Amino acid sequence: SEYSTDLKMRHRLKHAVAQKQADLCASNILCRSTICREACKTRLKDVMSASLAQLMRLLDEAHTSLRFWEQQLRSVNIGANGSEDRTCVICLEEDCSLSSLAILPCAHIFHLHCLKACLAANPACPHCRRPSALREVSQLQVEAEPTVVEDAMDDEDEAAAGSRLSAADRAHGSKLSAVARRLKRLRAEDPGARALVFVQWEGLESEVAKALQTHGVPVERLPRGSMQSGKVLSAFQGGKSSAFALVLSLEHCASGSNLTVASHVLFVHPMNAATVDQAVAWEKQALGRVRRVGQSRREVHVYRFVTRNTIDEHVTLLHQQEA
Repeated sequence: SEYSTDLKMRHRLKHAVAQKQADLCASNILCRSTICREACKTRLKDVMSASLAQLMRLLDEAHTSLRFWEQQLRSVNIGANGSEDRTCVICLEEDCSLSSLAILPCAHIFHLHCLKACLAANPACPHCRRPSALREVSQLQVEAEPTVVEDAMDDEDEAAAGSRLSAADRAHGSKLSAVARRLKRLRAEDPGARALVFVQWEGLESEVAKALQTHGVPVERLPRGSMQSGKVLSAFQGGKSSAFALVLSLEHCASGSNLTVASHVLFVHPMNAATVDQAVAWEKQALGRVRRVGQSRREVHVYRFVTRNTIDEHVTLLHQQEA
């Protein structure tokens, strides 16, 4: 329903999901809406078709914007002949230094100080008038620098690619293997550190814990029952547990738990919710387990594992725009 601009269409989709999930509470709340009777007359197939068409338009616009963005970065990046044109259209200064420029999501480029002054007076791009906020401004030099992406496999794993992949890699896939490698690296660099590994659903806890244990990472998950869970949490927080990481889900995690012993938080996937706002709030709540009074480490590190060119990447971008 996030992609439907029409309120009635969004209502129809939400009501269909509530009925499919047999969620009587949600269904009753939706039934009390003033638009329910009229909205639910529309065929679900028609609503789905319209929503998918809207999603395709959004993806097409995003792809076009990305291509324009990349073209802009190429045009201002430092080349062999140094002939790139860098002009601020606000003050009309030419041959601007790369370090003085900033770029907006619409890919238009200006002096950083010129852009800040314009956005303070009118929160819109001075060139195309697209609504823009100061928090969306990026320094062009940072964006133009080559991006170093950590490979899913390190040198040792690359040598074992193909038919020589380990049994754990073949059994659990590239993402969980990447999570395991990250945890092993963190443990090797700082044996005294601890980590939290978050998934959304309780059913994933055991699968993720099993995969990490197969890779040789000492992890633990909360047992069912408040007394047993309390003991595990106390042992982990008190440093009495042999586990380096604790696997938690948003469905099964004691609210307000103090886990400041951990200084690394790993999200195996972006959180899913009825709205983007709620999903972002859930992730912030998860971070609140460690980023609170009692945290002795100067820094808390957050790692998000996103599979490129999948719905993972799209949802993560939505969350970053909202955060």
